[in-house]
Amino acid sequence: MHSDLPGPESLTLMYLSDQTGLDAEALALAAVGLANTDGGLIYLGIEPDGVITGLNPNRTDAKRIAADIADHTHPAVGVQVTPLVLQHKQVIEIEVPHSSRLVATGQGTIHHRRRTLQGTFVNTPLLPYDFASRGASTGLADVTAQPIVEASLDDLLDIERARIRQVAARCGGERLLQNLSNEELDRTLHLTANYEGRRVPTLTGLVLAGSEEAIVRHAPTHEVALIDPHSEAETAFIRTPILRLYDQIEQFYHAHATKSELHHGRHLVQLPSLAPEVFRECTINAIVHRDYARPGAIYIRWMVNSVTISSPGPFLSGVSVHKLLDTAPQTRNPLLAGALKRIGLATRTGRGMLRIYQGLLQYGRPLPSFARSTRHSVVVDLNTDPPDMELLKQILRAKETLGESLSTRAMLLLSHMRTQPVSSAETAARLAQCSTSQARLLLSQLEQARVLPKPKAAPPVPPSRRSTYPAADRARHVATVMDFARSQRRITRGDVIRICSLNGSKATRLLQFLVNQGQLQSVGLTKSTHYVPVD
Repeated sequence: MHSDLPGPESLTLMYLSDQTGLDAEALALAAVGLANTDGGLIYLGIEPDGVITGLNPNRTDAKRIAADIADHTHPAVGVQVTPLVLQHKQVIEIEVPHSSRLVATGQGTIHHRRRTLQGTFVNTPLLPYDFASRGASTGLADVTAQPIVEASLDDLLDIERARIRQVAARCGGERLLQNLSNEELDRTLHLTANYEGRRVPTLTGLVLAGSEEAIVRHAPTHEVALIDPHSEAETAFIRTPILRLYDQIEQFYHAHATKSELHHGRHLVQLPSLAPEVFRECTINAIVHRDYARPGAIYIRWMVNSVTISSPGPFLSGVSVHKLLDTAPQTRNPLLAGALKRIGLATRTGRGMLRIYQGLLQYGRPLPSFARSTRHSVVVDLNTDPPDMELLKQILRAKETLGESLSTRAMLLLSHMRTQPVSSAETAARLAQCSTSQARLLLSQLEQARVLPKPKAAPPVPPSRRSTYPAADRARHVATVMDFARSQRRITRGDVIRICSLNGSKATRLLQFLVNQGQLQSVGLTKSTHYVPVD
């Protein structure tokens, strides 16, 4: 790969050969692929392997490319075209913006850019499930609200409706659900919808109250795999309604979670390998936010030192893994999320991530890692190794000092401060994912709790590097400086450097010495500073 190039091809970088002279439709198709993905750059005149071959001799008007692409895309894609010279050859850089709406070529072809199993990148046609998946990811469509016209009301089970009422009563869901008839419950939670004059189940209805046969037949993407690597049993894919499914997930948790004990003062603290509220929020998030238009199961793997939960579908547009506490609540499945909130299984406040952070930090455990997430799935890794005992003791000590537990963001800031210095409220705000004013309050809280790390003492200067200033030389320089100051009625640092042949730091120290002795007085600020004799 030549050093002039921005790098190898990727989802946002494409090289196109122009040896045969690409026509407008081919250029438009390339632009469509990027616009329907994340946008990016096209370099015309470079082979896919990075060899710069230049433009076709017949391509004389580079500016025409932008107009051709706009004319051959619907809706029109506005690109920026920049002629370049690489290795003495003419190439063209085409900057393609991301489009929130699907874009097609003039012939109706819709492509998006994908990575192949071999690690290369290609533009491929959108498949039917890609349309629904993309609409859900951008908030333009809710797959779980779609009526399943092939299903019937007989596919919804009374026993699952009864389970909905029981869970709502147990988990603090809406009380009105208790007294509704089956038909009223279906309408209230949108388990059914009108379609051509008849009631049919929605996808939400099937995954909440449908029979297993109906789920397999009409909602095949609703499946969860519970994996224990140390079990010889074959992995089973569970396709039961969500509330019954969650009971099985809880049983899986209790079969694997362990506890240890910590004696802190007169108290005995129970330390779970993974707090139940953390596991609950992560699994519910996976179920609520998965992409039901994308094939694949939710995988929950319980390993020796970690729990991994993967859910089909990427993060929603605008969600940053570095600011999860700051991100406004979003979901690609509003109807399903709303139903689970009304039942009480999902949080109503959008504070699920805050609960996850709190459930980990209060036991001295590291934050969840989303590093293995891809464009196809969200993957969260939860560490179950022994906790950071020093952090845990600081948190317990702060609780004793303050009489209450530290806030989640205070614990988050404290955990970061163990490995990196915090020199300002702005730095604290970035680490705690909050405003600067909130960060100042957090720092004050940690200071009151007496858990702020003590500043490290500056290392002593080695004797060999300490500057020496013999007394005889200082006396001689003092006399010279004072004589000059009295005769001129003023003296500057530059004067001292010149008349005493000293370097800048020694001149500064000499002047400060005379000020401290009361022989000189400093006048002015910064560069205008000068000194006058006191007498």
